[in-house]
Amino acid sequence: MTIAELQARTFDALCDADLEQIYQQGKEAMLRDRAFRILLAHADSIPRLEKLAFEGERGLAGWTTEELLEISNRFRLLSSPENEIRLYRQCHDEVFRSAARVREFYMLALNRTGCPSEAIEAALEIIAGGAHNALVWGMLGESYSARMIFAEQLAEALQRTSPEAIQHDPVLAQKLPHHFPDLDITQLPITPVEQLRKENLANADRIFRQGFRETGSSFCGLGWMFRTIDQWVDLVVVFDHLADRASKTKSHLQPTMTTVLAAYDRKLAAQAELVAVALALQGGDESLDYWTHAGLVQLAVIRVDPPDRLQASLDRARATCDAAFKFTITLNELTRLRDQFAKIRDILQRHQHDTRHLEMRLACAEQALAALDAGRTRFANQRPQPNGTARTDDSPLAWMLKKTINFRALTGNLVPLYIEGSIGRVGARVPDLMINRRVREDLIDLLEDKVLRALPVEARDNPLAVIARIQQVVGSELRLDQLQDLQSPAHAAFDARSDGLIVLSGVDRDMRKDTRTSTDLTAALLMQTGDCRETMYLNGALFACWQQMRACKHIATAILCLEFNYQPGFDRIVHEALPALLRYQLRGGQAAVYVESIALTAKYQCRQNAAGIAHLRRYGLDEFQAGQPLTRYELENSRIEVSYGDGSVRWIDPINPATGKWQPIEHIPVDDGGVPVIPDPVGVCAIRLLHLVEDHAMTFLYDSVAQTMTLYDGFYNEKLFASPYPFAQRPIQLAQTQPGAWLHVAERSLVDDQGVLYAKPVYFHFLDFSHTDYAVGLVEGDIPGRLQLMGRTFNADFKLERRRIKEGQSAVPMVLANIQRWQLERSAAVPAERAALDRQLARFMLDLAKDQPELVEFKEVDAHQVLIREGYENDQVYLVLSGQLQVYRNGEPLLGQTGDARVVTAGDVVGEISALRGGPASATVRGRAVLLGISKQVIQTHLNRHPALRASMESLALSRTP
Repeated sequence: MTIAELQARTFDALCDADLEQIYQQGKEAMLRDRAFRILLAHADSIPRLEKLAFEGERGLAGWTTEELLEISNRFRLLSSPENEIRLYRQCHDEVFRSAARVREFYMLALNRTGCPSEAIEAALEIIAGGAHNALVWGMLGESYSARMIFAEQLAEALQRTSPEAIQHDPVLAQKLPHHFPDLDITQLPITPVEQLRKENLANADRIFRQGFRETGSSFCGLGWMFRTIDQWVDLVVVFDHLADRASKTKSHLQPTMTTVLAAYDRKLAAQAELVAVALALQGGDESLDYWTHAGLVQLAVIRVDPPDRLQASLDRARATCDAAFKFTITLNELTRLRDQFAKIRDILQRHQHDTRHLEMRLACAEQALAALDAGRTRFANQRPQPNGTARTDDSPLAWMLKKTINFRALTGNLVPLYIEGSIGRVGARVPDLMINRRVREDLIDLLEDKVLRALPVEARDNPLAVIARIQQVVGSELRLDQLQDLQSPAHAAFDARSDGLIVLSGVDRDMRKDTRTSTDLTAALLMQTGDCRETMYLNGALFACWQQMRACKHIATAILCLEFNYQPGFDRIVHEALPALLRYQLRGGQAAVYVESIALTAKYQCRQNAAGIAHLRRYGLDEFQAGQPLTRYELENSRIEVSYGDGSVRWIDPINPATGKWQPIEHIPVDDGGVPVIPDPVGVCAIRLLHLVEDHAMTFLYDSVAQTMTLYDGFYNEKLFASPYPFAQRPIQLAQTQPGAWLHVAERSLVDDQGVLYAKPVYFHFLDFSHTDYAVGLVEGDIPGRLQLMGRTFNADFKLERRRIKEGQSAVPMVLANIQRWQLERSAAVPAERAALDRQLARFMLDLAKDQPELVEFKEVDAHQVLIREGYENDQVYLVLSGQLQVYRNGEPLLGQTGDARVVTAGDVVGEISALRGGPASATVRGRAVLLGISKQVIQTHLNRHPALRASMESLALSRTP
């Protein structure tokens, strides 16, 4: 399959562009993306993926930059680093080859294939270009470590045999050029080899330490710890030799040895404290990233954590692993850790040292090795999907943590992530939000420029002051002050712009399901198109980035204290500054908002007086006994609290009790509603009606010391805006909260017909997807100068575009105005029946291809190639993914119902007439296009099973018959 490259656009170009033409390009991109993902999902083995990547009609030249990224990542997940290297070296897409993420994964692949010298060269080139990030430092440290370990193996081989025999060892002879290309295999005395080992150990230690100091990443911190253990082993071996010599001369080294060993143990303990902070800043136990949990396992072994805590980390590691090679890497690291500890123990035991702590470390290592090896075996046999981890703790605190979002886990990862929106779930207007390295850099720039600079110096380390300023900045940048009233013209304009951006990307409402609409989180700030959801993620991500920035500076200072052996300074940082910094988390939650007795006509829409205050809706025991009905909306979306004389309470929800699925509250029907059916009505003493007003995303402040949760919303916040809900800093008493409970979070003012005000309670009920959740988004990842917006790629720089907006030179405001006007015009127009039929069939073919990818053929035709020939049998029905086709009959262009020559474009279906009626094709179709084809026999089988679909296809065929 060949897929044509779509050019990224600028906002300036979009300002004067034909939006219908942009919409058509967006539709091609959307269809191609869905077809590509179907094809990639079917390439579930290395041979299939090799065939897909390299053996198409145009080979690697047929893929876009984004698709090459995803193919590379799929090779990585299938544990095929050789193909990652091949892809990088054979590809001529310079944007792909120059992307930082691609170059870094190329280094990883070189390391995994045993080519550390080449990896070092690639890493040093990246560092020389200014890319000083955790992944590069970590991989460079791993490359020097690989050379160190190979030098160990070479030295051991030389001790066992002669240099001449080494020359004939095929394994060592093959590895040597990739580890030490300047080393002559015919001249391998043991002393230079041992010196090479020491040099590479020193380099690895230096690189990991530097990387940890600059980035605060656990990747570098753990590497530094492992190399410290290697140095500890070297020291113990030296003392062993000296002790043997001293015993012959009757000298005494024991006190000196004890002192030095204790110093190394203290250093390791100090490193462990810093690495524990780094892992917490990556999400800790709540992370969905395998490497974080693997790091927690390794840290647990070094620190000798209790068995249950180690087991919990092992369980989470197994649950989040998505590739077998990740197990293998961790097993190799733990095996070396165990062997090094065993070597230290054996030597110390010979000299009558206390080795109980080492024995405990070895026991932890054996437990971890057995569990991870079993996990790797299960993964190989069953190919399980990573599914995160569930908490077994059912305390109120654990429940609130589970039902809210840990933003550190979103901003502390080394790989790009996205948070899936509702478009792929239920068809709502919610894009996928991207958080990658560029987004994080933009967030940090925003923090430094707009948040910290505006605060007094003494307040820049105050979490509460920083949060308050973040809320002000996000509210101002997104212009939220006019969006608090969901019925306001400003909110209607926001909805139109948001819908318009989605449609402009080619995503029609009936094609939204399973469509990717990746949007950089910071793009919401540029486009001033953010509601409560974007507000929540921006507030949470900015605060998490602030904590990570400050923690990184503290870690760097603590490392300096270790280097200067200044223990008081180290202790102040680790035991005072870092705990004070990490005490608070700003967490996110998405909940259904219910208000008692509010007069609603539809979701988000309530009756209001002239002052904008919602009306009171009276419905209690008196109204029920009088037979007053509820409206259809109330029956479908409200809850009824029924209190009985015996003190019991029953809730009646619009849920089928047998299936748990949604259904209207049981009722006696009347016009436009019904009277609810309430069990045991005679014993009822009170009734309350709670109305679903909206779904809301908000932030909570979690105090890990006091173990309290406080509402800290940046959207409905009376300190910032004219909010209908007084959410600001309202505490939730966790000790009094039951897991799964409905949270009383505020009161809302309502007014009756006489103008009397009432304060009615507001309740939260967390939605099912309100928890720490994300997916890896490498296909969208980190291409410089690119910005993702609703699935489309733009040439844009966040910092530059923000400055242009501030100076009044940006095209963004005009683009947004044009999109809003265009969307309103499209919404007012009646959709063409034929276009709707085309989309229905397109969706059918994509769904069929997704369920049965083996039945799908991807085909490209050029301008001179006939796809379907009149009078000949046609075996396939085609969905046009991109390009354009012309239709001819008897050698003349076929005219449509409007009299124009019929042109087939993206989203159209051809070949459906022969599938319906059999026999030869009734027209010739040719042009330049990329298509998805399914045999007409398969189509006919499905049409026989679905009469409604057959009727739709008949209507479409009829509309195309002159």
